[in-house]
Amino acid sequence: MLFITIIIDRKQEKPTNQKEVKNMDEYEKFLDYAKKLKVRAVYKKMYPTDDLADEIDPKLTFKQAYDRMFKGECIYHIIGIGDSVIRERIFAILSELYGVTYDEIYNLWK
Repeated sequence: MLFITIIIDRKQEKPTNQKEVKNMDEYEKFLDYAKKLKVRAVYKKMYPTDDLADEIDPKLTFKQAYDRMFKGECIYHIIGIGDSVIRERIFAILSELYGVTYDEIYNLWK
């Protein structure tokens, strides 16, 4: 089954050697891949005791969620459930995937 752990360090602006260039390329590929993952599948792996996870739209990807929020759609409509804890957790994942602050994701919603 699918499980991801997202660890992001945005302090370094650009690579300083060939190994870092390769690592950054792989990292960007990972981010592109992770954005295509299904929100519900990832959420259920990260929070297996949250029974409300089954209410999250099973087809929704992180990229789709971000794009729809960017267009002004309400996150609760997007994910299919009006639970603030789930919303906060998804916002935290989105902020890491897109390299922005939690507040920037939150402000897309408002």
